[in-house]
Amino acid sequence: MKQHLSVLGLFARSSLLRVLAVLLAMGGAEIFFFGRALREALVAYRADIGNGLLTPERLLDYTAVNVWFAAAFLLITLFLCLPGCEFGAHTGYTLRRLSVSENTVFLWQTVYNILIYLLLAAAQTLISYGLCLWYTAAVPAELVSNQTVFLAFYRSELLHALLPLADLALWIRNLLLLFSLGLAAALFPCKQRERRYSGSIIALVPATLLVFERGIGEFGHTAIAACICLMVVCEWVSFALVRGDGEGGEEAEEHA
Repeated sequence: MKQHLSVLGLFARSSLLRVLAVLLAMGGAEIFFFGRALREALVAYRADIGNGLLTPERLLDYTAVNVWFAAAFLLITLFLCLPGCEFGAHTGYTLRRLSVSENTVFLWQTVYNILIYLLLAAAQTLISYGLCLWYTAAVPAELVSNQTVFLAFYRSELLHALLPLADLALWIRNLLLLFSLGLAAALFPCKQRERRYSGSIIALVPATLLVFERGIGEFGHTAIAACICLMVVCEWVSFALVRGDGEGGEEAEEHA
């Protein structure tokens, strides 16, 4: 068990601090631009300029929260793919010195990656929820109700994707994407150590960004996520079979 915890700790030491720094930068940028836009909107509303005050979800769209979230997603994916590779850091060398199999390393890296992507989604959800609460506290009481935040999470495609509420299809889609991303990000360094190339994560990142934001009652994206997940799993299985043959061949040569 100690060796397993060592593997997990190695991946955490390799990227966790950088991931937390990205989350802090993402949250700081979103809070800053949302606060500035909210103040400007309130000044315009009180001066009777325009057609009224923007709703919280439209204010989130106006301040490009989805762009900051996408940037954080890209950086975190990069940080997850690098540990275990043979270039740059010496994580790959350290992994070979641990008395665990490649399959165990791959399993723990996949678990760690899934937890980090889950942390990213949870952080963005909490930040968005906090910004919505800030909105309800700052605007005139007659413009908000106890349903304002709840409706924002239904009307905003980003917020609804992060927290689908009663949308079961979207929950399934999110779980499939979470598993696929964690698996693909672990497959990249695993294949790189074998001098092979993995294109799953490179294809999956833009696909995720394209299909992630969705409204209520859209079911096609769930099928797309299922296909993506199947392709990643197929690449993993094919690599495991090839690597198994290679390892078997090497063992046969050693015994000979």
